[in-house]
Amino acid sequence: MKLNRSRSYIFAILAIAASFPRSVSATDTRAETVGASGLFIEDESNIWYYPAALLRYPDRLILNLGGQTSLLTPLSAMRTMSAFALPNGTVLGVAFGSAEKKVTFAPLTAEEQIHLFWSRPAGNRNYGLRISRFGASREAAPDYKRTVSVTQIHVGLEFERSGGQVTETVISIQRTNFSDFRNGEAVTEPMGYWELGGRARWYADLSEGIRFINVLSVAAGRRGIRFLASGPGTVTEKDEYITLQFGAAFEIIPQEGLLIIFHASGLFDYTVTRTSPETGKSGLTIWDIPQAGLGIEKWIKPWLALRAGAMLRLQLTDGKEVGANLSARAMRAYSAQTLGLAVRHDGFQADMAIDPGMIRQGPHFMSGTSLPLFTKVTLIYNF
Repeated sequence: MKLNRSRSYIFAILAIAASFPRSVSATDTRAETVGASGLFIEDESNIWYYPAALLRYPDRLILNLGGQTSLLTPLSAMRTMSAFALPNGTVLGVAFGSAEKKVTFAPLTAEEQIHLFWSRPAGNRNYGLRISRFGASREAAPDYKRTVSVTQIHVGLEFERSGGQVTETVISIQRTNFSDFRNGEAVTEPMGYWELGGRARWYADLSEGIRFINVLSVAAGRRGIRFLASGPGTVTEKDEYITLQFGAAFEIIPQEGLLIIFHASGLFDYTVTRTSPETGKSGLTIWDIPQAGLGIEKWIKPWLALRAGAMLRLQLTDGKEVGANLSARAMRAYSAQTLGLAVRHDGFQADMAIDPGMIRQGPHFMSGTSLPLFTKVTLIYNF
């Protein structure tokens, strides 16, 4: 009788979730609903940052539906991923997706994406590879259109040392191409759009039920645009930037079925913009320190879990225009809360993100101005 009741609860919740708007983000729902990210929690979302982690999650099908539960721009899309283990230990994965993102100045009307994964063990080391391809178009006006394509390659290495210490490293490269058209004629073209980055994560079990995670990543690149002038000559604009991110987290399991996550991180971003013909250069420095959060996951039943998280972020922006000898500084504070729940049964799990604003304004099922009940759903089936 208890089994039948739990099944009925699962199917009822999924039926409700299916009636809400669908979209996708870069990470899975569980990490977001505890106020963290795939950098600070161990689950399927790790494979997007560290492709060698795919070896821990073979033989499963993942379907992402829903939007961001953080401060990032919401997406409206869907992504499906499958991972299969081969007899020799190799794990292969493939993901497909499409998205639609709305912004005021230029709505992204279409985005198609494909991701290929490969991972293989070798002694105490694991190797991983992710190749991603995105295609999109923007329509800022009826006569203006931008097409964008992005290619990413991530090569990862994971190895385990004595005492249960695990180190994950990744080297990545990204290349972007785009074209702007007005009335069918090109008006801009890219110049040296690329990025090279590296990421490392180290974690160890300090004691039974306590895990420490340390993260460091760096990326540098160049963005360049040539504006095709209607008169003689052209105007170009180039950005050179470097981004550094660092952070640490504690995962604490004080009792079975309860997980508590403390995490703190910082981000430094410095960009220099040069314009030709030379009109001077400008620099922009952004500090995100601190960015701290707390998350809780509690399995109140073998088949039902509740999740909650909170995040606080302080951002300092320092802009300088060298040619005009001008500078400007600004400081902003952000906060966000997340809620979620999960149900599971016999190899199947559904993670759902609940919009905290829904508690104040109430959900809508058919129409209205209130917020949706579930902003994102991730369905996982282990076969």
